[in-house]
Amino acid sequence: MSITIPEHILTSPQPVACVGTFTTTPGNREAFLHEVRKILAPVRAEKGCEAYEFHTTDDTIVLYERWTTGPDLATHGTQPHLKAYGTAIAGMVDPTSITVTWMSPVEHP
Repeated sequence: MSITIPEHILTSPQPVACVGTFTTTPGNREAFLHEVRKILAPVRAEKGCEAYEFHTTDDTIVLYERWTTGPDLATHGTQPHLKAYGTAIAGMVDPTSITVTWMSPVEHP
């Protein structure tokens, strides 16, 4: 699962956040959630991680993450545990279901 992050988000000196929604491929929901649970602590311990939360409904998985700066988010993408997670979940997410919204707080123009 490869997500393109806008350059203005990656270089922002201000906080950045995203909400992503997606579904897993048939029969992979529990395996996917197992992999998610394995990376929560290491991701949350990363410099600049203010929130990294997965939530679910019956069919949809929602990720909310917030980083102190864009460069913190950029570094997150290079972490070994995130790369291992990407390999582990290959084929578990329906690529046609992915939506991502990148955001900056209103108090930071």
